[in-house]
Amino acid sequence: MGQCGDNEGLRHLIMAAVLDTLGSTDDAVDHFRLSIQHGLMNPEELCIPAFASYELGLLLGANEETMEEGKKYLEDARDSYHGYDFENRLNVRIHAALKSLF
Repeated sequence: MGQCGDNEGLRHLIMAAVLDTLGSTDDAVDHFRLSIQHGLMNPEELCIPAFASYELGLLLGANEETMEEGKKYLEDARDSYHGYDFENRLNVRIHAALKSLF
């Protein structure tokens, strides 16, 4: 199983979560996307783009204008990443989010 470790993708994921909490949605979206890009460059740490895709999907899914894009990110988190830590736990969250948002 791929293990989560420190890297640039994780830094962007944390920054995105902080920015989202502070209400800086556009900046948070940018950092989630950067997290996904950096995470994909390191196949040993698939948990990072998976969790970033999930969080970005939730953020975009909360806005009616970006709801379909949010759904795409949630489905991508569910379907594209496998074999990482907490995969089952994240899949339960994704399923619940898809059911409640869409």
